[in-house]
Amino acid sequence: MTGMRELPRHLQGEVLMPLSSRITRSQRLELIWLLPVLRLHPGDRSVTERRALGRFRGSLAAGGQTDAFVRSDASLYALGLRFQRKRTRELVASDPDVAAAGEALEQRANGVNLSETFGGGDE
Repeated sequence: MTGMRELPRHLQGEVLMPLSSRITRSQRLELIWLLPVLRLHPGDRSVTERRALGRFRGSLAAGGQTDAFVRSDASLYALGLRFQRKRTRELVASDPDVAAAGEALEQRANGVNLSETFGGGDE
């Protein structure tokens, strides 16, 4: 695909699926927070970033996730992106201003379509 940033080499490859019922809400938010760290090449991560990622992996393992999943940067990154997109949709849906703006745009689009269909508008 053109125009799409290619993933770093360590994030390419097989993506394993987690046991999703065993990932808590706080772990989901932490994984979203760790996305920039996961994107870094493992050798480029600071000590603090490595510790944070290690603690996160430990909490996943303690929660019953498979070792193969916990150790896979590509799998964690893919899951984090999925959680990030879902979280963004939830925030947009729960914001009354965003919902009102979306409704206004839809009404405007319907009004334009009706005026074009029935010949109304700028005559």
